[in-house]
Amino acid sequence: MKNHCTFAVISVAVVVLLAWAFRAAFGQEGEKPKGSGLAPACRILNPKPDEAVTGGTVRVLVEATDDKGVKALKLFVNGIPVPESVARPITAPSKPILASSRDVPPGHKIRRQFVTDVPLPQGEKEILIRASVCDDDGNDTNVTIKVLHAKVTPISSDLHLLCVGISKHRNLRYDIACAATDAEALAVLMQQQEGKQYTRVHAMVLTDAKATKSNIMEALAKLKDAKSSDTIMVFLSAHGVEREGKLYLAPCGLVVNDIEGTCVAWQQVVDTLTGIYAKKLLFADACHAGARLGDRQATSEQLAQAMRNTGIALLTATRGDELSSENGGAGYSQFALALMEAFRGSADANQDGVVTLPELEMYVPQRVSKLTQGLQHPHLVSVEDFNPQTAIVVIK
Repeated sequence: MKNHCTFAVISVAVVVLLAWAFRAAFGQEGEKPKGSGLAPACRILNPKPDEAVTGGTVRVLVEATDDKGVKALKLFVNGIPVPESVARPITAPSKPILASSRDVPPGHKIRRQFVTDVPLPQGEKEILIRASVCDDDGNDTNVTIKVLHAKVTPISSDLHLLCVGISKHRNLRYDIACAATDAEALAVLMQQQEGKQYTRVHAMVLTDAKATKSNIMEALAKLKDAKSSDTIMVFLSAHGVEREGKLYLAPCGLVVNDIEGTCVAWQQVVDTLTGIYAKKLLFADACHAGARLGDRQATSEQLAQAMRNTGIALLTATRGDELSSENGGAGYSQFALALMEAFRGSADANQDGVVTLPELEMYVPQRVSKLTQGLQHPHLVSVEDFNPQTAIVVIK
């Protein structure tokens, strides 16, 4: 198996890591306006770039300008959005910009400041703080700075794991060959990381009859127990369903004539995870071949679109409107098989004993494409500012 995966040479790994570093360092500054009028501008006045910070929080002062009005600020720390329940910004009233001001873009007339005490992730040396502001016209812009933790101390970090796989449905037409087996096998593999990458692994596994709508929602709610230093990992293998522009995850009680009443709204999954201040990884295999759902079948692109700018790293089993093959050998789907190979060490391109998100991004799509003879291509919705060196698993 090891020889099967040596295509991940060091030179390719360096290219991927450099690409991640570029994304992390520069974010999305200079975005084009999405609405009418001029795009806002913003800058982080405190802390200063590369400033050494101490303690568990840092006071972030953001100044924004616009031609009409600045509506809101959203802060991200290492790619994770800071919920208002964790740190609510104190905003000063908007003020007109004096004609003599020289530090603002042409046409900007309004200035506004935001102050927020932001909790910092413990145990990390480099911290990326991104400020995203939007104006009254729906335009937005971002700016990112890097600060350094003056003193990094080892911390306890847990993994909160939720694996859902639904192979059996009331209607046999909607059965999926390997979904339950995939979820169970991945859970067993990740629990072996207890005492290695994670102090504890809190695992929840829901398959077939146990994977009801209420049980899935209850399990998602339990993920809120995660601390800011923890990692959340969710694996979902089930049908993705679309109805009237809304997306759903189909539990074992799927009734196609009552999608809203019997399925889990995808936006609920997104909102629940977004509101948790922790690192979040979501693996979704929701576009299965042979599903016979017709135009109700959701695409990976639809699922991914809802995840953008949420702080959730989403790896889908397919790209665009591709369908996921169900049997990759050994009783697992190709996607789950590639994931498990990756976590056992095949994705460790630079042979440093850990597997990171960029290495997953490099290994899993190529492996699945090979297993399916080019018919299936997993796709990663990347998290801006996510530290590319952050380990997901330790190979020992």
